[in-house]
Amino acid sequence: MADGPVVIFVDFANHDFSAGRTEALKPMAEEIGRAPGFRWKIWTEDRAAGRAGGVYLFESRALAEAYVEAHRLRLAKRGVHEMVAEYRSINATLSAINHAPVGQPPSGQ
Repeated sequence: MADGPVVIFVDFANHDFSAGRTEALKPMAEEIGRAPGFRWKIWTEDRAAGRAGGVYLFESRALAEAYVEAHRLRLAKRGVHEMVAEYRSINATLSAINHAPVGQPPSGQ
């Protein structure tokens, strides 16, 4: 398997979608941004289904897997014990045609 950028889809149960939650999670967002190999994250919410999570881009599968294990522990401390993570490699050539930011590091780096 060729190593290259990897997308992770993370999903878990969540029932707090308050403005206070967003404010409280800002330090976690900053911590996530410092993970080795991290490029970006889109935070996702499905209020009707009571689900939250995100779509992430990491430099490699190994770094993505290491991040997921650390994130499981971080979420467990917040009371989330069932998290689903799916990994996908990307087709950078086709993604670039559709303006995907697959080759860009996070701003400030």
